[in-house]
Amino acid sequence: MSNMTLSQKWRIWMPIVSGFSIAYFCKIPANEGALLPQRPPSYVFKFIWPILYIMLGLSWQKDSLNQFGDLMHSTCVFLLCLWIIIYQCQNQKKLGVYIIACTIAVVATCISLHSKPEGKLLLTPLLAWLLIAFQLNWNLIK
Repeated sequence: MSNMTLSQKWRIWMPIVSGFSIAYFCKIPANEGALLPQRPPSYVFKFIWPILYIMLGLSWQKDSLNQFGDLMHSTCVFLLCLWIIIYQCQNQKKLGVYIIACTIAVVATCISLHSKPEGKLLLTPLLAWLLIAFQLNWNLIK
């Protein structure tokens, strides 16, 4: 990875830069969903998302020669950012559930079709976290 030029590393940084840029303008309150018993403490979100974004970027970089993998990873980043906008900025919690469901499908597709085993492993925590997010989002609209 040290031999890569800046133009080759953009896939690694795109998820975290995109996600945190959108989140800067559409801040999710620390107490969002705090009444749900299965919700992790708010500090967990600040810890886990940078890790998940970097792992997504590393997976994307490992699959950069695969045109379909490139498309699916970029779609995943788009959907993650779209969820922040729809859920928080637009306050459309119900639509947020559908966006998470689509994101889960995209991540599962990335895992299934990834050209490298380590790329698949890098996406597994994101898939697990999205399943938790889906359940939390679902319970907020009930």
